[in-house]
Amino acid sequence: MADEKKLREAQVVYESICSTYEEQGLKFKRHDEDFVITLGMSGEDIPMEFVMQVCAEAQIVRLYSRLPVSVGEDKTVEMALATVYANSKILNGAFDYDLQERTLSFNMFTAYHGSILGGEVFSYMLGTAAGTVDRVNDLFLMLGKGMITLEQFLERVNGLME
Repeated sequence: MADEKKLREAQVVYESICSTYEEQGLKFKRHDEDFVITLGMSGEDIPMEFVMQVCAEAQIVRLYSRLPVSVGEDKTVEMALATVYANSKILNGAFDYDLQERTLSFNMFTAYHGSILGGEVFSYMLGTAAGTVDRVNDLFLMLGKGMITLEQFLERVNGLME
């Protein structure tokens, strides 16, 4: 359990995130008891859901999005390879593929140990995550459904991330 000082710092960071998103006119849902914010965004093709959580104990802000990609058992290896390859092209954040659950998510973290984060950081995190997820979510979806091959996925990711 986080000590009182860490809880107070987490509360300040959480309120800063909420204020930033309110100022930007974003619609989001507050979960004050857990320092969690949930929000949805429309991409070019697939709706995106994001969760931003302030973790008091670790003193980090985590932003993640579960992609609506279902992966058949026969595509597990291809999806794992695609995830690793996509991550090699990303500057900040990473896709995670859970082999047991066969689910895909995007994660991004930033630490706030003894520092003050401004609204620009939270805007950057959300913008970067949304842009990255929006660029490749349909490729992961098509790969998972067998609509494209792993080789086609790699070629298209190269084109998107250059």
